[in-house]
Amino acid sequence: MAGQTKRGSRGGTHVIRHGRGHRFFLTVPRDLRDVVGNAAVTKFFPANVSAKLAAVSAAALSKQYGALFGYLRALPADERAKIVAAGGFKNASNDATLLDALAERGGGPLFEGENLNDKLEDYPELETEFEITALLLKKARAALPVATVDGELGLQSLVTLAGKVKPQSAKSTKRATLYVARFVGVVGNKRPQDVTAQDAVKFRDAIADQSIANQAQQLGKLKALFGVAIDEALYRGINPFAGVKPRGTAKKLSEKKRAFTPAELKKFLTASKAVGGDFDLIMRLLTATGARSGEIAGLRCKDVRSVRGVAVIDINDENRPVKNMTSVRLVPLPSVLARELLSKAKKGQPDDWLFERVSDGAQGGLAHALQIQAGKILRAKVTSDTRLTLHCLRRTWRGVALDLEIDGSLSRAILGHGKGQDVHDEVYGKRPELKKLQPVVEAVAKELRIV
Repeated sequence: MAGQTKRGSRGGTHVIRHGRGHRFFLTVPRDLRDVVGNAAVTKFFPANVSAKLAAVSAAALSKQYGALFGYLRALPADERAKIVAAGGFKNASNDATLLDALAERGGGPLFEGENLNDKLEDYPELETEFEITALLLKKARAALPVATVDGELGLQSLVTLAGKVKPQSAKSTKRATLYVARFVGVVGNKRPQDVTAQDAVKFRDAIADQSIANQAQQLGKLKALFGVAIDEALYRGINPFAGVKPRGTAKKLSEKKRAFTPAELKKFLTASKAVGGDFDLIMRLLTATGARSGEIAGLRCKDVRSVRGVAVIDINDENRPVKNMTSVRLVPLPSVLARELLSKAKKGQPDDWLFERVSDGAQGGLAHALQIQAGKILRAKVTSDTRLTLHCLRRTWRGVALDLEIDGSLSRAILGHGKGQDVHDEVYGKRPELKKLQPVVEAVAKELRIV
């Protein structure tokens, strides 16, 4: 969730999603950055602190930093100079010094000239505790009316609303939160009803240096979020992102990613075999099935099994995010890989990762590592053409399927594309026709010479 407390003319306070918790972020006014010793201050609230409580906490913490800013602004020039010379207030002082000084002064300039005592009268704990504790969070929560908290959630409330109207995948929610945070960074954390078409254009111009596809994705997501808010009667008006299109020139077809040539694929698989281990097996599996690297990186041992006599990998969203609903599928394995993968899966426990983790065990960690390592091999052993990436194995699979004149619905079902539902759709109870799909995978693997 995100929120914005009352702020100075050039500062900004936000609460944004950060992993499983939330992070408080406060911009330090420019005239105080050398005195404070930072351009911004942050604080992490763990997952056991709710979104609403994080917003309340941020409001309370913002008041404390506001008190600090007021105190520092009121200092004589020579005292400020001493603090700057010492490396900023964070190094030159401590909580007790700050609070004693504030008590002696009886207040100071905070937000738009409001008095310190007026800001802290509902928060007696703030006079003796600079760092927010669990107890203080509970007391601060009771001190602030719910309406104030809800009002401070700002534009990130659009993400929450969209999730309530239609459940979103973790990946989609993460992207929406990121795009809204970027938008807030450009136009400020306004109320949704206060966002104008000029704000949307300003954001579009701010991301104009990105690719057409990236611009379209961000503008489209923000348009969808505002569309939900209007449909749910959060406010009345015209969608501010309606008609706002990406700027720039789309890439020429010759500049986009392409498929491997037979010679390039042979060089790549030979180099992968030299690396050996899981990397070699994963590269052969990606080539033979056309799956995404993230899907393969997220396989558990239980996801490799036989279904009605056909060896398959089960790409699902039980333990990891998938790109979309049609990405959830059973993909038959070619005979050249089936025995090797089934044997490997049987060696572990059902919930064990099929492939060895490279860092903290996260799916993204392995997928990213695969892309990096494959990229290095491609540049060193195959070609200097940067259009050729690990994902191009997927394009190669599709191209071979077309050359073999395989029915489009079958290849789409294997790749996890939306229109493959006619032969591979378990959402409404229809069994996937694996006996139709397995010969396709077998034929493509043979054509690509997977061994």
